[in-house]
Order: sequence, then structure tokens, then C-alpha cells
Amino acid sequence: MFEIHDDIEVLKRMGMACGLEVGKCSPEDLKMARSLVPKALEPYVTEMAQGSISNVYITGGSSANGGRYHTGSESGADGTLASSSSGSHYSGSRVQTPVSYMGDEDDDDDYEENDDED
Repeated sequence: MFEIHDDIEVLKRMGMACGLEVGKCSPEDLKMARSLVPKALEPYVTEMAQGSISNVYITGGSSANGGRYHTGSESGADGTLASSSSGSHYSGSRVQTPVSYMGDEDDDDDYEENDDED
């Protein structure tokens, strides 16, 4: 299985880091970087460009590790699941379908099309 542990390393290798890793990003590069992420992550990219972010934790609902996904640099903190901005390798717990939304499949068992009750 292939896993990305440091997203910024991948961006640097692709020539798409735009100076975000060091907090020095030109206005043109910032505009391009913001266009590459979902709208909800644009403020995060802007903060990275200003150099004010070193560790970021995205908290969500309950998951296997308490809802923390480590996306910043390694600091020994307890959030250790790497997150990718593309979402291609999400490792959190899957959402379970509530029982109330599951249809009553037993209702269809009472009648079969091949039954002739003439």
C-alpha cells in the first residue's frame, strides 16, 4: 500500500510547493495554490503562506484515533494519521448506516413473481 506521510514533500517534488513550506509565497503563487485546494481549505493555505502554521489538526466526528489527523510537520504530538489534501487515502473509520435508514427487506420475501396462487 502506498501512503504519503508528508504532503509538502510531494508538492516540492512536483514543483507545486509555491514557497508554502517556508512561509514565503508570492501573491501569484498564493493565488495558484489556493485554486488547487477546496474552498474550505483556502484560509489554511493563506496562513501557510504567511508562515504562521506549524501544526494543524483537523477535528471531526468520532474516529479510531479521536478525530485528529496530523497534517503539519512532525512534532511528537499524538495526532499521527497523515492527511492528504486530495483525500485519496482516508484512513479514518467509515460512517455506519443507521438502522432506521435500512429498508425492511423482509417485506419482499412474502411474494415472489413465480408464485401462482390461482
